[in-house]
Amino acid sequence: MKYSELYGFAAQCLTPDLIPEFRERAFALLKEETQAEAFVYLCSNHFVLPVVWQNLKDYDLQHVFTPELQEHLDYIQKLNQKRNLEILDQVVELCETLHHYHIEPVFLKGTANLLDGIYGNAGERMIGDIDMLVQEKDYLLTASLVQELGYRYDEKVYDEVGVLKHFPRLYKPDVPADIEIHRIPVTEIYSRHFSTSLIFSRKKAVTGLENCFVPCDDHKAVLNFIHDQLGNYGYWLKRTSLRYLYDSYRIGRRLDYQQLLDKQVYSRKMNNYFVVQHRLALQPVSQGLQVTAGSERYYRLHNWFLDHEKVFRFFFILTRIYQVFFKWGLFRMHRLFIPRYFKGIIKRLKDPEWYKNRVWGNLKNWYLKYF
Repeated sequence: MKYSELYGFAAQCLTPDLIPEFRERAFALLKEETQAEAFVYLCSNHFVLPVVWQNLKDYDLQHVFTPELQEHLDYIQKLNQKRNLEILDQVVELCETLHHYHIEPVFLKGTANLLDGIYGNAGERMIGDIDMLVQEKDYLLTASLVQELGYRYDEKVYDEVGVLKHFPRLYKPDVPADIEIHRIPVTEIYSRHFSTSLIFSRKKAVTGLENCFVPCDDHKAVLNFIHDQLGNYGYWLKRTSLRYLYDSYRIGRRLDYQQLLDKQVYSRKMNNYFVVQHRLALQPVSQGLQVTAGSERYYRLHNWFLDHEKVFRFFFILTRIYQVFFKWGLFRMHRLFIPRYFKGIIKRLKDPEWYKNRVWGNLKNWYLKYF
């Protein structure tokens, strides 16, 4: 089986109710032990193992795996659910603390979806950290208040924290998730069209929790797309994350795609992303989508790169080199003439650790990851 076919099957395992004769197809594929191991590895890399495992159990397919693997997957699922419930406790503490200072936090991405009941249960989504957006006027005060709760950061900061996309990641040893306090929801270049004020203008209060907010469903979908396809360069690399595709599917059940696309600056790219989602059976209907030559080309390249990993690795490294030395380097030289960025640039250039960790270190990690 080609890797693109295994990837497509993993996507179908996220929405088995939409697939005719899913159980028979899954049983035929997973009964081979080597295929089952490759499947589990793929789902683990895409952070969708808990929801896939639950769906397989719902279709009485757990017995195709060895008893040891079944036990391991059950453990991962239970551990993730426990972790997510503890993350919700962290959210409650944050909301209560900020409420005393009249600061309204809007939670983003996986945490927002969990709070808003997007998923079938609390253990479906694997959440890395808590992303929390606040108004710029409350940004530094929020960071100070969170640090008073015992959170801290060790990251070396070169720029003034007031110009960062989010405050340095804050952690506390006795809680499961780190916290990122955002002053803008996405990378600065995309925040021109998707700003903090826009999200706050249509924020939703979370039922049952005081002073707890999430973006409206339209904004959840747009943020999910920007993060996966633009911020993480998925669109240029022709890669999609199953975790974010699943988020898009769950959010999309509440949306009218045509109305959403009509209002977006990135409508063409979003349409292509949703077409891939539809082709992978992660969208029950195609209403409002336009299957164009561009969307078909994107889908073909997406699958071709999955099946030609060595070519993708080479393309990936070239893209990263371009980003490090040109986009992040030469194209940002204008910041030398902006006082709020100038000091940070000089600090980087004077610090040997920056070259070691952020430049050569990143290139080395990318090389090892894909070669």
